[in-house]
Order: sequence, then structure tokens, then C-alpha cells
Amino acid sequence: MKKQYRLTVQDIEAATAALDSQRAAMGFLLPLPASGSKGVVRLANKAMTVAEQRLQAAREHAKSLPASFDLPRFENDVALMKALRQCRDAVALLHTQVGDTLNQIGTNVFRVSSEAYAHIKAAAATSPGLQRTVGVLGTRRKAGREEEVAAPQLPAAPGPLPAPAVSPSNGSTLANNKAA
Repeated sequence: MKKQYRLTVQDIEAATAALDSQRAAMGFLLPLPASGSKGVVRLANKAMTVAEQRLQAAREHAKSLPASFDLPRFENDVALMKALRQCRDAVALLHTQVGDTLNQIGTNVFRVSSEAYAHIKAAAATSPGLQRTVGVLGTRRKAGREEEVAAPQLPAAPGPLPAPAVSPSNGSTLANNKAA
């Protein structure tokens, strides 16, 4: 049985547009300068916890700090750090969930594409015009180079390739896998 999905391309495009709008509204984001991240460290959660503990100690022992130490600014910076960590974690969760969804959909798409390729490859035995298409479709990228895994490439035919007229035999297309 084929998997059913309750999503549409329009849903995904709308969500992507909303994310783009949200990113544009996040004027507080500080991109790294073109010179790179020199002097900026990747802050681990433990370092953030230490900073919070040091803030607590600074509050408790404010009289030990020099007059030039800006405690209110330090408090604000720690609050910003904590809020940004929460924002980062929410984005990370969303990133993981979108990746999981892509992997599930993509796995199904690849299975259906393999089925379509098998039908086209079988039809190529009796239709010479499909042999070039089979050769192109049988090429996979592996370790940064293309590797031939299907029929050898034939010399280029003059003119455009004919469009294969293949209809799925059992109705297993991605469109059929979406919920109506």
C-alpha cells in the first residue's frame, strides 16, 4: 500500500514564504562579516550555563566589581543569549522536522521513480528512441563523479529527445500518493 500524505505543494510554498518573511522580520540577526568568524566562537550550551552562573555571582557580589563594570548591560546580554538559545532550539527542531518529512517523501519518490525507470528501461528494448533516455536516467552521481549503472550511452541523436509516453501501470505516482 502506498503512503498517503496530507500536504500540498501550495502548503509547503506558503510555509516557505512565511519563513522567509519571518527571517526578514528578525532584524536582530547578526551575520558574520565577510572576513569570517575570526574572534567569534561557537558557543556550547555549557558555556552559556557558565555565563548564567557568572551573572548570578556578579549580582551577589556586585560590590566586588569595578565601577566601570556595566552589570545592567551584562544582565541584558545574558537575557539576549538565553532568548536566542530558545529561538535557535525552535529553529533546530523545525529544521529536524522538515528534514524528516523530506526524507520520508523523498524515499517514497525515489521508489516510485525506480518503478518508472524500470518500465522505461523495459520499453527501451523495443523502442530505440528510449535507449538514450535510459542511458541518461541510469547515470548516478557517486563520490563526486558520475558512474554509469545502466545501458551504455549511445551517440547523440540529432534534434530533441522524444518525450516518453509511459503511463504508470498500477497508478503509483506521487500525485496518487497525496490525500484527496
